[in-house]
Parts: sequence; C-alpha cells; structure tokens
Amino acid sequence: MNLKEQLLAAKKAYNEMIDEKRSLLEDADKNTADKNISEVRSKVEEIQKRMKAKETEIKDLEALIEEAKNSRSGFNINPENPEPEGEDEAEKQYRMANHYLHTRDAQSAGLKSPDAALTIPKDVKYVPVDEVKTIDDLSQYIHMVNVTSAQGSYPVRQKPNTTSLHSVEELAKNPDLAKPSFKNIEWKVDTYRGAIPLSQEAIDDSDADLVSIVAQDLKEQKILLLNDKILNVMKTFTAKTVSSVDELKAIKNVALDPGYKHKVMVVSASFYQWLDTLKDKDDNYILNRSITANSPDICLGLPVFTVRDTTLGQAGEMKAFIGDIFEGIFGANRKDLQARWVDDSVYGQFLQGVTRFGITKSDEDAGFFVTATPSKAS
Repeated sequence: MNLKEQLLAAKKAYNEMIDEKRSLLEDADKNTADKNISEVRSKVEEIQKRMKAKETEIKDLEALIEEAKNSRSGFNINPENPEPEGEDEAEKQYRMANHYLHTRDAQSAGLKSPDAALTIPKDVKYVPVDEVKTIDDLSQYIHMVNVTSAQGSYPVRQKPNTTSLHSVEELAKNPDLAKPSFKNIEWKVDTYRGAIPLSQEAIDDSDADLVSIVAQDLKEQKILLLNDKILNVMKTFTAKTVSSVDELKAIKNVALDPGYKHKVMVVSASFYQWLDTLKDKDDNYILNRSITANSPDICLGLPVFTVRDTTLGQAGEMKAFIGDIFEGIFGANRKDLQARWVDDSVYGQFLQGVTRFGITKSDEDAGFFVTATPSKAS
C-alpha cells in the first residue's frame, strides 16, 4: 500500500469515527431516560481520543507525500511546467499559495492578480494544529450576506402583526389585503488590516506548511475581530435587569416575541458563573452542561455562549445578550481574508492580512442587553 492509499484509508477511518460519534449522540438524544450520561460521555471521549490519533496519522502522511513531491520537483514551481498528475483545483491553489508564501514571487507561483494579492482559499484542506478554544465564532449565527460594494441597504420583510384576511359572502368582491412591509437595513463596510510576524529566517529554516499556519492565524484574528464588532452591537439593545430565574424566563417567554426562532444567550464569564448557580423551584440547576466539546451549554432551552467579561462590560460585571441574534444583527461581508507581502521601513517586508466587512443592528426588538444583580435575588 503506497502513501496515497494509506492516506485515503486513514481519512476513511476518520470519517467512520465521525459517523460513530454522531450516531452515539443522536441515540443519546432520543433515549435520554435510558442512557447514563457519564457512560455516553466516556464513550464520546474514547472516540475523540481515537480521532485525535488518526488526525496525527493523517497529518504525518500528508507531510510525507508533500516531502516526496518537493523532492521530485525541487520546489521549483512554474506554471509553464505540467501540473502534478491527478491534482485538482483546490490542491493547485494550495500549492501555489504555499510557494508564494515561501518565495514572495507571485509570478513564479502562478498568481495572476494585478496587485499580487493572495486570497486564502476557503476550502484549504488540512488538519488544524490549534483551534480557537476560548471563544465561539458568533458570526456564524448572525445574518451574514456577501456584498459587492462599500455601502448600501438590504431590504428585510417585516413579519405581519395581524391578519388582513376577511370573511366574505359568496361571489362578493375580494377585500384589499395589507401590503407586505419592508425595512431597509443600512450597512457600511470597514477595512481592517494587520501584520503577520513571519521572519525570513523562519521561512528559510523551516519546512512548515505556511499556508496552514497563516490561514489558521488569520482565521483566529478575524473571529476575534468579528466577535468584538458583534458584541459592541449587542450592547446597544434595550437594557434590562434580572435577579432571579423567573425574570430570565419573563424575558425569554414574554418580552421577546414568540416568532423569534434563533434565541440565544451570549453571556460574560461572570454572568455564566451566576447562571451556573441558579436553581428552579424544583431545586434543579437551570444550566445544562454539554456532553461534547463543540456543543453549547443550554439554559432555559437556549444555547449559551460565553465571552470574557471585558468584551461586554467591566471585569466582574454580569452582562448578557438574550435574544434572536440572526434577526437582530446583520453582517455585510465585502472581502474574505487576503494575505500579501508589503514593504516596511523597519522589517523590510512583512505579511499583511486584510479583510472588509460591516456589522449593524437590524431589529431593535430582537433582543435585550441584560445585567444580573444577584444581590437582589430572592
């Protein structure tokens, strides 16, 4: 069995582990009363350990295959030369991107953009070394739309509050129906730039897969930036104060329209600590911990996402957004992450990351900015 066959077999085994884990969790959800939570968690952790080992195996095999390719080609990539046999478009883009980062030569890498800018591919296939473990990517829950200009408006149909259908006699003239109501969301795109500290020595002396490293670093930077802008919008929603479980329920069940279907809680670490101590009238904790690492905790039926205290207020303050994040916040994505080498008077050259997007409030009634005051709790 050659290296490619070993890699295919390893990926197949990894996908089977994913299916096994999914099947176990779905079975646990359907038969919660018959399952021991600790037993399910133990099985999930055992599968995750096997998946981690298989990820390492896949990464090692991919490195060996890449090393074999480089040894055959001498890493002298030229668009005029025949492309490696069996290489698909994604692999070609990945190969050219890595060559560009190593050589800073857009022409020899096959890049045709006039400004030699390199767009990081969305579908780069690699096993990540690190993940952003301290914060969730909130942008995947808001209403994000790709746009083609720097600013504009986006029409959103508002939900009707009453029916305009009427009872009529046979063959009677149809009464007029209420026209659908639209609300225009005004958005504006901002540009964000930053330098990625990659030294020439590190590039020359390392065989590291720079595409993976840069793509991961840029991904984490954009997640943190998007979250910061989204959290700033959350702080502009109508303020409320709570001190008990019943007041939390009143926000969820009464203050928020039942029509909102994407309700969540985005809470500061201190607010989460308070939630974790709350019990209902039956003396049961209202916060249900997730049994998997990639699933959010649940409180009163709502997913809970935790952020640092200072992103929603001051250290020690118990702040939270409770509402429909999809209906309440609109995102305009103008440009995905790009990276290119630029001149600098101090460093000579450095790798610059660029992204363009805008975040704005789209529905004032979709959520509340909540402060907990446990000293008043009964």
